[in-house]
Amino acid sequence: MKIKKLKHVMLLACGLILLSNTLPDKSVKTNYNNTKVIAHLNEKIPQNANIIYSASFEAAWKVLKKEVIGGNVLLKDPIPLCAHLNRSCEDVIITDDILAMSGTVGTGIIKNINKALKKKFGFTQPELNKHSERDDNIICYSYFDKHIQFNEPFELLNRPLNYYINGKKYELSAFGVIKYSESNEIHNKISEQVDIIDYRDCNDFILRLKGKNNNEGIIVAKVPPLGSLKETIEKVESRIDKSTPEKLQQGASMAIPKVKFSVDKSYDILLGKHLANKGFEDYFFAVAQQDIKFSLDETGATAQSEAVMVIKKGNNDGLFIFDRPFLIYMKEKSSSKPYLAMWIADPEILETVN
Repeated sequence: MKIKKLKHVMLLACGLILLSNTLPDKSVKTNYNNTKVIAHLNEKIPQNANIIYSASFEAAWKVLKKEVIGGNVLLKDPIPLCAHLNRSCEDVIITDDILAMSGTVGTGIIKNINKALKKKFGFTQPELNKHSERDDNIICYSYFDKHIQFNEPFELLNRPLNYYINGKKYELSAFGVIKYSESNEIHNKISEQVDIIDYRDCNDFILRLKGKNNNEGIIVAKVPPLGSLKETIEKVESRIDKSTPEKLQQGASMAIPKVKFSVDKSYDILLGKHLANKGFEDYFFAVAQQDIKFSLDETGATAQSEAVMVIKKGNNDGLFIFDRPFLIYMKEKSSSKPYLAMWIADPEILETVN
């Protein structure tokens, strides 16, 4: 089956795996060493690491493909990411929760985006104005903002949740239900917003947390991961389709870690790449950026994500990005031989982001 609608904010787990979403928040950690943002669901799930997907980049790619190019986006120097996005963006449905717009600066696209953002979400994006230096610059933009609120806040655990990964123990803040009791009025209200979708054992089960809107929910699944995030989600969805949901039973306990992050991603592999589509041969990707912000706690979930693509006309002489193996050497002007030289391919001698 295909993942088409953002009806669920999905959280998949292989211990507890995370999924999906922007805008800077100083109270949220933003530097991560073991978390990767991905543009499509076909990425492989790494061992003992996080991958985060949001549909915002695919939504921006879809309006580029449909409204600007009029077909698949082609690059003079093809890369797998482009082919994946041409296929996967078709499964993204632009709903009332997603703003996706594209056009050239000369047609007023930045003004139109800000007008739509203000009407739908109550804010504007002044950062877009820095891309207005040429009328023929193409702007592709998408944003979504989802809030799922629980009718009854879950209980906060009165002691840390021990979380085990890669041979280490971490103590986490968590929420859920502590020994469910049918005689507890609050527990009964909480139970109404939890569906036990499929329980096989304590390391293989699927839950749905329901918000005030019955059409939306959060899937939390402690399941064995398959090859890719897409395959894992499809397997969970298949189990959901075949299941008969049950409720919490007397004495049951549930503990879900709180989740909170803010991440951004520049798809540098696209930067400087020229289009190969007829009539667009002089255009290249100057910006391909995505921001994702997400939180889940006892009150509900908030997911926000923004994607910006800027495709400029002309050459890409303004891009000096050393994202491939490169050469460094030092020499005196009067000498024909360097006194220090190196070819750098492996990043082990490069400084990484903390």
